[in-house]
Amino acid sequence: MNMQERRKRALPGSYEKKRSTNRRAFPRWMAPFEVRVVQDKQTLSCEPLEIGEGGMSFACNGTFEKETNIVIEFRLVGSSAPTDWVRVKVQVRHVDFGKIGVEFLNLRMADRLRLLDHVSAVK
Repeated sequence: MNMQERRKRALPGSYEKKRSTNRRAFPRWMAPFEVRVVQDKQTLSCEPLEIGEGGMSFACNGTFEKETNIVIEFRLVGSSAPTDWVRVKVQVRHVDFGKIGVEFLNLRMADRLRLLDHVSAVK
């Protein structure tokens, strides 16, 4: 019996209910940025929605499977720091009618700090 089956047995009915609280470790904000998905030597431009220290969400016409790893590039807009594209591997955590939520897997500390500075300046 795996861990999830044991939990269901120990707490009947608790896993069928959707959580009403935010499970994110890091908040996300609506700050100006650009995002694109890199797949098989192609770049797909997407519409940015929100961004945070741990991930982002965007709307895109591509097909994405939950729990898969993809590569994205994002660029902070209106930042006083250089606005080069940041390339990062992400894991798809949420897919809902073209809205994709991803978690950063290998965001460098320098890029993370630049992101936090950008968001705090915009807020």
